[in-house]
Amino acid sequence: MNSSAVHPIIVIPVYRALPTDQEAWAIATCVDTLAGHQLAFVAPASLECAAYRTLCPHAAVERFHDGYFQAVRGYNELLTHRCFYERFRNFSHLLVYQTDAHVMYDRLIAWCRSGYDFIGAPWFDDWTTSHRDGSLWAVGNGGFSLRNVRSCLAALRGYRRIAMFLRGRGGRHALRWRLRRNPLLRDRAALLDSLVDSGGQHPWPLNEDVFWGMFIGSLSHGFRVAPAEVAVRFSFECDPRFLFEVAKRELPFGCHAWRRYDEDFWRGELDTGLREAP
Repeated sequence: MNSSAVHPIIVIPVYRALPTDQEAWAIATCVDTLAGHQLAFVAPASLECAAYRTLCPHAAVERFHDGYFQAVRGYNELLTHRCFYERFRNFSHLLVYQTDAHVMYDRLIAWCRSGYDFIGAPWFDDWTTSHRDGSLWAVGNGGFSLRNVRSCLAALRGYRRIAMFLRGRGGRHALRWRLRRNPLLRDRAALLDSLVDSGGQHPWPLNEDVFWGMFIGSLSHGFRVAPAEVAVRFSFECDPRFLFEVAKRELPFGCHAWRRYDEDFWRGELDTGLREAP
């Protein structure tokens, strides 16, 4: 993708009127590190957002139905819904930056130009949290993730068509054959049945990043999910010490849930910018 076609926006989901000290610090760090890029808070329709406007006065506030923010299931529905990506269709990419994420450098344009449609931190086998329990397996975590807006919209159109086709004769068998080729999904019969029975109209039954990183990546040849060996340079989540070695001792663009997974690593001697974080 040439540089003139790259026009990203940073999207920060929020759901309560007052951020915690930790959340406010994460937002302020994002605003400072990625200064010069457009930013939007994604918020419930009824939320008072004055505290967030103080943290970033130039940010837009994009509002969606309150129901999308009342539980994890609603958030997963929003980020697999066409209405979310339509709101950002004037941008080439969106960087989802949850308030437990952290960005270390401004590499946003370079990653937008990498040619991938979805990038997040790599996962270990069966969502284990350590390389001791499994090898690098799939991509990737949605809490700090980059998405190509046009590709996501095209994939959602295809998803609905696939789901409707599967309700017809033979369709379920056809998809089972397709998924058997992907070890990440071939044993997930319950997921398949939910997809087929809903005709693509009911909410996606699992986390939204599974939809983008595993399901759409398996079904759509045109939707490019970054491989784990590339994603490890984009973001860390679980087992950051191991990922740091895999990445040849280079820190990634950002990370997610750093307090949950080996906080001591992030607050150590490396120049992560997290040593003084609240």
